[in-house]
Amino acid sequence: MFDLLDPGLLAALIGGAGGLVLGLAARLGRFCSMGAIEDALYQGSDLRARQWGVALGVALIGTFTLIGFGLFDPAMSPYLALKWYPMAHAVSGAFGLPTVATGIVAGLAILTLALSSRAFRAQRRLILWGSAVGLAIVSGWAGTSWLSLATFEAEPVASHTFSAPIGDTLFYLMTSSASSPGFGVGSVSGALLGAAIGSLIKGQFRWEACEDPRELKRQIGGAALMGVGAVVGFGCTVGQGLSAFSVLAFSAPVTIIAIIIGAAIGLRQLIYGFAFGR
Repeated sequence: MFDLLDPGLLAALIGGAGGLVLGLAARLGRFCSMGAIEDALYQGSDLRARQWGVALGVALIGTFTLIGFGLFDPAMSPYLALKWYPMAHAVSGAFGLPTVATGIVAGLAILTLALSSRAFRAQRRLILWGSAVGLAIVSGWAGTSWLSLATFEAEPVASHTFSAPIGDTLFYLMTSSASSPGFGVGSVSGALLGAAIGSLIKGQFRWEACEDPRELKRQIGGAALMGVGAVVGFGCTVGQGLSAFSVLAFSAPVTIIAIIIGAAIGLRQLIYGFAFGR
């Protein structure tokens, strides 16, 4: 197989498959971290937040199952520079459980909490797509771990994130003749394709542009802030919130809490402006 396909292309195919699922989940399943925060703060609905919990629970259970069967070494992930990961050891220390069991129990606990709402349990579509997102994260760890072993670690172990890979994708488009795609390029491409397919299925596909110069400046400014934040935080809501969290990296909850606070401040500014007393 490796004589026929470049390892970088294989990694891109693995990333593309999972990215396709993520793109479809965003459009058909309304999976969106920002949307979940907005719904919880201003719509009085926690359905999409619970969907995110389902994704995280499934990702944790699946990832630590891979670890238990020796199919994935979390120390090879970019989120764990050291083999010791505080979150896993602090939970396992409290309950006296092995690390693998701790991760699975943590996943089951989050999944149980997410499904504790009768109203959410009635939303089978949200549960289905939330589970699909979690499995996409697991597929990234499983696929790249297999490829890394098969190519003697020529390809890095990774799962889905949309911070650095977007830059990698733009760079690949400019230098494709002199470089090979990787997991991140495939992930971004697959997510774009999945989102486009989902939009066409729902009849929502359309081209959009900024309405005026002020809106363009606002979006450029927001994009710049997000770019800096993604680099400093070493990931986005998917990279830190799901991929890093699925290996119980200490950075995951810290980054997610910061993202939620930042999103809440940004939403308030958009809706009310920075006026006191509101």
